Amino acid sequence: MCGIAGIVDFSRGGMGPIVEMMSERLVHRGPDMSGTVAFGNCALGHRRLSILDLSDSARQPMLSEDGNTAIVFNGEIYNFLEIRSDLETRGHRFRTNSDTEVALRSYIEYGDKMLGFFNGMFSLAIWSETDQSLFVARDRLGKKPLYYYMNGSRLGFASELYSLISDPEAPRDLDTQAMFEYFMYDFIPAPHTIFRGVMKLPAAHKALYSPAGFRIERYWS
Repeated sequence: MCGIAGIVDFSRGGMGPIVEMMSERLVHRGPDMSGTVAFGNCALGHRRLSILDLSDSARQPMLSEDGNTAIVFNGEIYNFLEIRSDLETRGHRFRTNSDTEVALRSYIEYGDKMLGFFNGMFSLAIWSETDQSLFVARDRLGKKPLYYYMNGSRLGFASELYSLISDPEAPRDLDTQAMFEYFMYDFIPAPHTIFRGVMKLPAAHKALYSPAGFRIERYWS
């Protein structure tokens, strides 16, 4: 199942310890391994349920060879071997047998256009230290969850609300409209959640957060 979490804050750093705590609250999603990586304005965390490539080399967060791009990934890309073969013809040399590395190298090669190649269920986040940008995306049918909030220059995200509210700056005020929707429908429709200001990234959507701002858009219909 796996779980991902992270914070980007362009006004300050030192988010590593908070993201470690967020990741620990996802231990039930990924009991096999945990990891955190911190950059100046970004920290990413991951809890791993090992399915493909059980070795330590496939641990997450996974970094590019130059250390400037990092990914946390939850899910599975069913056609990753086909995509890997194409990337190898373009000069990529793989260190692991995981679909996570395929996703990372696909982003390096194609940018957000990589989503058009993916057949699978996933939520992912990719930080580019060079561009100072966070890219997040969710699979076409929304099989894998991703929650996020924005507060000033800070964006936090996680696979579950319980993890997200480990961040002391995450909103905790109840959304009365969302409560009404819950009692009417027995669930809260995306993009809302029970907390005002915390959103679900909708299925088949991608988003980019950088110093230029936050942009979200649908990539498949």
